[in-house]
Amino acid sequence: FFFQAEDGIRDAQESRGLGDVYKRQTEHYVAGFRNLKTGKYYRDQLDECVNMVFAPGTDNLVYYVEQDLDRRTHQIRKHILGTEHESDVVVFEEKDKGFYLDVNLTKDSKYITFNVNSKEASEVWVLSLSLIHI
Repeated sequence: FFFQAEDGIRDAQESRGLGDVYKRQTEHYVAGFRNLKTGKYYRDQLDECVNMVFAPGTDNLVYYVEQDLDRRTHQIRKHILGTEHESDVVVFEEKDKGFYLDVNLTKDSKYITFNVNSKEASEVWVLSLSLIHI
């Protein structure tokens, strides 16, 4: 799969699931997808997506960070390729405007981390991929 934004193309394998690719919050991003093995483009587009990871062991599950109108990363959502963006489930939300979010995949690909950071504090929430049901 690839992720395309205003600054180019990122390969999911080379960037470890895109967990640390887009940290700038001053740009508008739209994520698009293509299966690199088949060449098939998906109709899916994720507006205001600034950071994402593909769940290993699946070929259609994406966790991504969405930014609000103020360009603050405030929600982590789950998207299944082939479904409408509007049906994406919010799996984590940060209401405090002093914090920002990102999502990463651990090096062993067994966990997804939801990272909550501010200038003074940080938290890491961990989701075991063995618990994921599509």
